[in-house]
Amino acid sequence: MEIEEPTLEEIRQMINRSRNAKSLEDITRKVNKGTLRTEGSQLIAYAEDLVIITERREIMCKMLNEITEEGRKVNKYGGETKKRQTEIKVVEGSQRGFSKGRDRKYRGKSKGQQGMEKDMQKN
Repeated sequence: MEIEEPTLEEIRQMINRSRNAKSLEDITRKVNKGTLRTEGSQLIAYAEDLVIITERREIMCKMLNEITEEGRKVNKYGGETKKRQTEIKVVEGSQRGFSKGRDRKYRGKSKGQQGMEKDMQKN
């Protein structure tokens, strides 16, 4: 069985993915160390995605600005097309919430308000 050699373009893409992952990891580390102000918020990173969880919109905006600024230093910008904000309404007596936003796709499946409520009831 013959092994295919990667093309020059494939090699470039692999290098760019590696650099992007490294820079995102560095930014996440700074947030977790407290180098960037989090004000009691959470930052969750998975692959090339970041999720900022806060109680107040103003804190989220501050964090997003600081993360974007750090990203510029390492040439990693937050894509405008991928930025989304979803507000969560916490149910009385529960720590679980439901999205007030439009339908979202998660792993290829549309998750509207009703679908998310059903999923939450199952758990």
